[in-house]
Amino acid sequence: MAEILYFENPYKTEFEAKIVAKKELKEGLIGYYLDKTYFFAESGGQLSDKGYINEFEVIKLIKEENNILHCIRGELNIGDEVKCVIDKDTRLDYSIQHTAQHLLSAVLEDRYNAPTLSFHMSEEYSTIDIKIDKINSDVIYELENICNNIIFSAVEVKTFWISPEEMDRYKFRKIGKFVDKIRVVQIEGIDISMCAGTHVKRTNEIGYIKIKFFEKIKGGLIRLYFIAGNRVIRDYFEVNNIINYFRRVLSSTQKDLTERIDLFLNSRVQLEKELQKTQKMLIQEKLLHIEKDDKIYIDFTEGLDKKLLSFYAGEIIKIGKDLVLLYDKFYKILKIQQSNEQKFDIKNYFDEIKKEKNLKGGGNNITYLLDGIDVTPEEINLFLKNMVKN
Repeated sequence: MAEILYFENPYKTEFEAKIVAKKELKEGLIGYYLDKTYFFAESGGQLSDKGYINEFEVIKLIKEENNILHCIRGELNIGDEVKCVIDKDTRLDYSIQHTAQHLLSAVLEDRYNAPTLSFHMSEEYSTIDIKIDKINSDVIYELENICNNIIFSAVEVKTFWISPEEMDRYKFRKIGKFVDKIRVVQIEGIDISMCAGTHVKRTNEIGYIKIKFFEKIKGGLIRLYFIAGNRVIRDYFEVNNIINYFRRVLSSTQKDLTERIDLFLNSRVQLEKELQKTQKMLIQEKLLHIEKDDKIYIDFTEGLDKKLLSFYAGEIIKIGKDLVLLYDKFYKILKIQQSNEQKFDIKNYFDEIKKEKNLKGGGNNITYLLDGIDVTPEEINLFLKNMVKN
C-alpha cells in the first residue's frame, strides 16, 4: 500500500520514491509500485497524469485499491530510489477542468434543478450529462455568466477528510464510493461533493468557463461540452482565426458575417439545383443514343452523386435493360440496378464485396450501391462475369 500524496498537495509535481514491487504486463510494459506517489490515475471522469520515472515515460497509470501501478517501458529494480516528474501543465489543466465541472454541476443543480449524471474529460473538452427541463442559448448564456462571476470572486476550494459517521453533517451534491474515510471537495458556499480527484485552491485559478455546445442524447438527457482555463484561450484564437478567414474570403465585416454565409449557402443550393437539372437533361439526351438490343448497360461517369446515379439507373431500366452498372469516378460510387425480373443475385454478390473491401453502402436485390470503392473497367467486367456465372 502506497502513500497517495496528491490528495494533500496536488501542486507538487516532482518527488523521489522507492520501488517496492513490480509486475510484468502486456505490450512490453512493466508496472511498478512505489512506496509513495503524487501521480493521479484515471478515475471519476478525470484523466491520468503524464510524466516520467527516471528517464522512462509513464505510459499508463492504473488505480488499484489503496495503490497505483505506474507502467513504463524500462527495467528498474525493487529497492531502487527513483526520481518522478509529473507534467505540471497537464496536471494543472486537468485540475482546472475538474473544478470547473464541480462548479458547473453545482450551479446547474441549484439554479436549474438539473442534476449531473456523468462526467467525462478528454484532451480537447469535457462533457457532463444532465437532466434538465429546458435548455437553449439563453440558458447557456446565463449559466456561463453565473459560473464566471463565481470564478472571478476567487472562492476558496477546500479538500478534507471525514469519517462515514460524519456524513450526516453535510449536504452532499454528489455521493461517491468510500470505505473507511471520505474525501470531500468543497467550493465554499457553492458546492460540497465526495471526490478523489485533483482540484485548484481557488475558483479564480479556473480562469473562465465556456460551454461550446450541447446535444440531446439517449434517455432524454442533454450533454454539455465545455472548456476552462487555457483551453478557452486556445479556443478563442482558433475561432478568431476561422472568423478572420471567412471575413477575408467573403469580404465581410464580422457583424455581417453570418448573413453573408447564409447568402453564400443559399446561392450554392440554387446552383446545385440548376446543375442537377442540367445533368438530368444530359442523361435524357444520352438515353436517345443507347443500343436497344443489349440487355446489360455499363457506364463510367464523373460528377454524378448518389441521387443522379439512381435517376440514371432507373431511366436505363425503364427502356428495357435487365442490368445496369454505373460507376462515378469522382464520388467513387458504384450503382447497380436490375429489372423486376431479377435475373441476377446482386444483393448476395455485392454484400460479399462490401464485406471484403470494408465499404459503405448496401441495398436489396433490385438496387444496390457501394460507396468509396475504386473500380476499373476490368473489374466491372469481372463483376458482370461472376454474376452471370452465379
